Amino acid sequence: MKCILLILVCLFSVSCGTQEASVRKGSISVDYEGSNVFRSGGVYSDRETIKNALERDSRPLRLLFSSPTCPSCKKIENFIERRKLKDQVIVANAEDDFVQEILLQIGGNQVSLPFMMIMEKDEKNSRVAFGASNIALDLLRNTRL
Repeated sequence: MKCILLILVCLFSVSCGTQEASVRKGSISVDYEGSNVFRSGGVYSDRETIKNALERDSRPLRLLFSSPTCPSCKKIENFIERRKLKDQVIVANAEDDFVQEILLQIGGNQVSLPFMMIMEKDEKNSRVAFGASNIALDLLRNTRL
């Protein structure tokens, strides 16, 4: 009887052990009347996050314009994720209506994706990087890894 009890205790302790916390890889996106109003868990930022980042004075601000259907964009998104630079780059989905409005305001609707605006405190040092390779090089040179 003691032996059976010991075996049951061992089985329960093994099966009820805690698992390591896994990183959520999914995302949630909420669209309302054709416009994205909330996004969480994915690489792309929502309207409020981008708006707050543009209004804040903290610089440098790195705003990457990307698209889920663009192969070069996927490469730079993977680069940002592998290098753990997600907290230093805000990624905007160029297919979202509000991002297209931003692109129209800055005159960037005629450029090819991906491109990244780097806004510095001193506006004359602000710059734009076009293409996955140039963006990756700029991030390697100007971010802390």
